[in-house]
Amino acid sequence: RMVEPRILHARHGDQQVPGQVGAVGAGRRSGGRSHACHLAPAGRWRKSLSADDIPLGAGYIRRGNEEDDMPISVGDAIPAVKVMQATAEGPKEVDTGEFFKGRTVALFGVPGAFTPTCSAKHLPGFVQQADALKAKGVDVIACMAVNDAFVMGAWAKDQGITDQVAMIADGSAVFTKAMGLEFDLTARGLGVRAQRFALVAKDGKVTHIAIEAPGAFEVSK
Repeated sequence: RMVEPRILHARHGDQQVPGQVGAVGAGRRSGGRSHACHLAPAGRWRKSLSADDIPLGAGYIRRGNEEDDMPISVGDAIPAVKVMQATAEGPKEVDTGEFFKGRTVALFGVPGAFTPTCSAKHLPGFVQQADALKAKGVDVIACMAVNDAFVMGAWAKDQGITDQVAMIADGSAVFTKAMGLEFDLTARGLGVRAQRFALVAKDGKVTHIAIEAPGAFEVSK
């Protein structure tokens, strides 16, 4: 089977490439169904899916989406977008391209500030391991959630965080979506949130990433 390749523009839609034809990616199957793959920016792949696809661990697909980007993976560049950082002086705008440039960053994402697992285990775990991580060459540890900067600042204060962890607020989920790490909790009144994950990036390139299955806390500690 042959398909026309599509150019995907920063998640704002796609366009047919006139007069060009490409083959479906070999071996990319799920549940016995083959998935047409279209090349997305920076080498990312986009899959044409049936609406009955269900969560499958780290790479799960949200039900009802006909097409969905694969999550960011090793070798991918960190997307350059604007987010906010909670600081002692108040919210500060940060360009993620600059934030990750020229250093090693350990970034972990949580579904929400003040939520039970995030407050009792995930954030405290990285605070406790901050010195060990920095001894291994990590320059900055950052926590990200789809919350506003004031909530992230209040959470940091509640957790007794000073400069051990940079608190990144992705209030509109722009960064989360750019990495393909969003999931929909609208049915629970929480809107779009980040999946629980942890990654290491060196000079803006992902060298390690672990994404939790829904509800799990095993691989992103």
